[in-house]
Amino acid sequence: MSNSTFQVLAAEGTPVLALPHRTALIGHAFDDVGKPIVHIEQCPMVSDANALRDFIVRRWWGEYVFLHAGPNGELSVTRSPSASSGMACVYGFDGSRSFVTSDIGIAVALKLYDRRIDWDYLASYLTFPFLRTQRTALHGVAELLPGECAGIQRSDVTIEQVWSPWAMVSPEKRFTDIKEAECAVRAAVLMSTRALAGIDGAVHLELSGGLDSSIVAAGLRETSASVACSTLLSPDPGSDERVYAGAVADALPAELRTHEIAFDALAFSFVDPADPVRPGVGPLQQALDQAMESAAAATAANAAFVGAGGDSVFCYLRTAAPAADAFKELGVVGGVRALNDLAHLHECTLWRASRLALRKLRVAPLPYRPDTTFLSCGGAAAQALEHPWFDAPPGALPGDQERIYELAGNQIFMDYAPRRMHRFLRMPLLSQPVMEACLRTPSWMWIRGGNNRAVARGAFQDLLPAKVFNRRSKGTLIGFLGEAYQRNKLQMEAFLLDGHLASKGLIDADALRAFNRTQMPSRDRSFTRVLDLCRVENWIRQQDSSR
Repeated sequence: MSNSTFQVLAAEGTPVLALPHRTALIGHAFDDVGKPIVHIEQCPMVSDANALRDFIVRRWWGEYVFLHAGPNGELSVTRSPSASSGMACVYGFDGSRSFVTSDIGIAVALKLYDRRIDWDYLASYLTFPFLRTQRTALHGVAELLPGECAGIQRSDVTIEQVWSPWAMVSPEKRFTDIKEAECAVRAAVLMSTRALAGIDGAVHLELSGGLDSSIVAAGLRETSASVACSTLLSPDPGSDERVYAGAVADALPAELRTHEIAFDALAFSFVDPADPVRPGVGPLQQALDQAMESAAAATAANAAFVGAGGDSVFCYLRTAAPAADAFKELGVVGGVRALNDLAHLHECTLWRASRLALRKLRVAPLPYRPDTTFLSCGGAAAQALEHPWFDAPPGALPGDQERIYELAGNQIFMDYAPRRMHRFLRMPLLSQPVMEACLRTPSWMWIRGGNNRAVARGAFQDLLPAKVFNRRSKGTLIGFLGEAYQRNKLQMEAFLLDGHLASKGLIDADALRAFNRTQMPSRDRSFTRVLDLCRVENWIRQQDSSR
């Protein structure tokens, strides 16, 4: 990209639509009823590029990037608000060379960028793991986050938020009737899921047996797409979800395939084909991806559908914040009702629920808690990373703050999409229409009747098998992961202590050695921190091998 000339390169099969006012839409976009945007005739008559951008952000949705080439060499890039966005967007410039790309490897290959690791960022990232921000782990490379617009001119970049979740939780947007909320959530999920499936044709649904993926399955009913289902089975009995996944597959109806994942599938050193700009997936996700990619390939699917993000969009808060919100917005009567729902949900006394709700009213929630486990003093002193959604407006409700903070954390799922090299990864629950409908639903409605995700349950009660609708727990792979760690912990220790993190003084080697030689309690999950460190170390080594 020069000062006055722009060149757009897109892979074969990537939708590119030229629009008026020197603009273009790259990726998949849909209108507000789920119809794909494929013709310029679908574009509204507007006065300029900014008006067109605003219309697209408000009225269309999808996984896209919107470009505007200005007359004086400036470039405007807008990323779709969907937290599921598989259309990645990173950029960099040094005055003479500039680029905007979905794949940093392309910029490197075109000699527009030379890889350099940002060690200051990594020190912060280790302390605040799984937090996606505009900064990346590559020096001089930034990411455009969902709902942001970057104005790029020569060596200057300005960032504007053109979509924010905070606008959706404002009092004038908030639903006041739970039935209205249920209808809106149902309509958004069905429309988004069916619209995506309609352009994919052949779909592979990854079923966990839990509520979220089951709701995605409900959205895939009555579509023109062919649907195949798979569920994972590990050596740990606690992960067996076949009875629930089978009921969901029968309701579609579709065949359910079971794919086993073995202990030796958990690799802590591997090549990530997506070449992410920050540490992406870890050992467990790598193993799951390989298993599900194999399953999808066997069905010749064009896309994999998952229920990722459901806990966040369906407001699965494990705190007293919903009751605190009810007191602030509804007064004593509504607050007491929410307290009763909260006490029933968590099986605690009304007194305890009241005390916790009062504390939520007094103490503002933190967007992210630091984790300095196994870090040296240098790592512990790292500065917190910032996200634009963490800037809560005055008077923001505690529950709204907590769920928007969690929604920001869900942006890590965007790292998973590029890893499905031969098919799209669809996360309809993180699409813009679903996020907006759920955010407009106040937090206290989500615990109505003492049920978690109550609005989602009510919205899809008639489409869910009874055993799934009534389920309040779900299977977990933590037992499998713990056994895999025990089998590989000494190799992981050597991998870390002989690596870059240790050479930079970021890891507390003595603490790591001591932990690996202690007997963990059966429910202790602290070993997952070791896997997180391996994830970062593995990414660093990949940067060296990619030069």
